[in-house]
Amino acid sequence: MSRKVRYALMRHPFLLVGIFTVFLYFLVGVLVATGKNETAKVLDVVMPVVMAPMALVWFAICPVLPTLIRGGGWHDQIGAAMLLFIMFAAGLAPYVLADYVLDRWRRASRKPV
Repeated sequence: MSRKVRYALMRHPFLLVGIFTVFLYFLVGVLVATGKNETAKVLDVVMPVVMAPMALVWFAICPVLPTLIRGGGWHDQIGAAMLLFIMFAAGLAPYVLADYVLDRWRRASRKPV
């Protein structure tokens, strides 16, 4: 394993779980769209557990999105893509916060008392 991969795994484990969750979300959608429902159902068992932090943020953002779409003039495809990007970026926020808290905890445990 290369040094950069090991560094990323050690420094940002929760963010990597969040990115894996986004890919799993899209993979299940593609599997359902292509008709491979059995495989999608197997992967769907894991989804609620790893996606809970992301879903909580999405539940908070979803009421705001119609206001942004109608009030902000984002009626075109670029605006919809931007909103999708904002949703997924905000969905990764709990994982980034968990990495930050873990990093602060590690630094505090290294300090001599």
